[in-house]
Amino acid sequence: MKKSIILSIILLSLLSCRVDDNGQAKKEELKAIVLDYFNALSKKDLAKANSLTTDNFILFDGGHIYNNQVAIDSVKRKDAFDAVFTIDSLNVHADKKDASAYYFRTAEFRFATSTIKIKFLESATFNKIDGKWKLRFLQSNVRR
Repeated sequence: MKKSIILSIILLSLLSCRVDDNGQAKKEELKAIVLDYFNALSKKDLAKANSLTTDNFILFDGGHIYNNQVAIDSVKRKDAFDAVFTIDSLNVHADKKDASAYYFRTAEFRFATSTIKIKFLESATFNKIDGKWKLRFLQSNVRR
C-alpha cells in the first residue's frame, strides 16, 4: 500500500512537470518577438527594434531591403498613426539555436481621419543568442 502511494505521488509529479510537447510555448515566444518588432517600428523605437534582432538582421518588404535604421526612417516619413498587429496560422520549426516561422499578420493602421487594414503573408528566421531568441530575417508581402 505504501509503495503504491509513493509510486502514485512520483507519477503525478512527473506528469505535472510535463514538457510542452507541441512547442506551444516556443510558438508564443516567437510570435511575441514578431509582434514586439512591428510595434517597435510603428513607435519608431530603434533601440527596441535592435534589441529584438540580430546584428545582421534584414527585412524584405514589398521588393525593398531594409535594416532597422532604414525601416524606422521609412516609418518616420509617414503621417502620425497608431497600429494594432495580430498573427494567426503560425507555423514554427525550431531546434536549439535556430527557428523559422511562416504566418499571416494583420495590421490595422489608425490615422487621424481613416483606418487601413492590411493582411500580410510573412516568413521569419530566428537565432538564439545568449539564451534569447532574436529575429535574423523577415520577409513580408501583402496577402492577395
